[in-house]
Amino acid sequence: MERFPKRMFIALPVDTRGIDSVRDELEKSGRALNIVNWKNYHITLKFLGDTDQAMCHALVTALDRSARPQKVECFIRGLGCFPGTANPSVIWAGMQYDRELVEKLFTFTENAAVEAGFAPEQRKFIPHLTLARVKRGATVPDSLKDYIKSSRETIYARCVIDRVILFESVLKKNAPEYNVYKEWELLSVRQHS
Repeated sequence: MERFPKRMFIALPVDTRGIDSVRDELEKSGRALNIVNWKNYHITLKFLGDTDQAMCHALVTALDRSARPQKVECFIRGLGCFPGTANPSVIWAGMQYDRELVEKLFTFTENAAVEAGFAPEQRKFIPHLTLARVKRGATVPDSLKDYIKSSRETIYARCVIDRVILFESVLKKNAPEYNVYKEWELLSVRQHS
């Protein structure tokens, strides 16, 4: 029997091994950061939190019957920090993408989640790839802050977003483990002759 509630989120998986140079730079600040394993790279569409079985099944049903958007080609471009470079808590890579196509991905998941009973998202959707989190009480070296500032326009990798995944996040001592609960393949772009 499945265990509920589950800590869940909806995301776009991203294979971005092309940003190895960034990982190398982050590792120089190793003790200050919790660096995300590249296998866990994703763009969060909606964090659901603790989800009971009824809401989970309602969400899956809503996504199953929704018209799926098409695949999106994007580029991993630039680095930044939340809340800002002066006192970062999260280091991320930005995305260059077709705004209309990515908005359709967000709407696909948001509408299904609201239909299933989840609260509407209040924050603006800003696609980004979390690379590292600053450890509590740690200080980010100025050299890393300078590297982030100098990398705002750098294009690191090309990727194709080809599916939407409902993940379960299992909290572990060193890092969370993300397990696929269900995935939805996105539509291929039709070729015109």
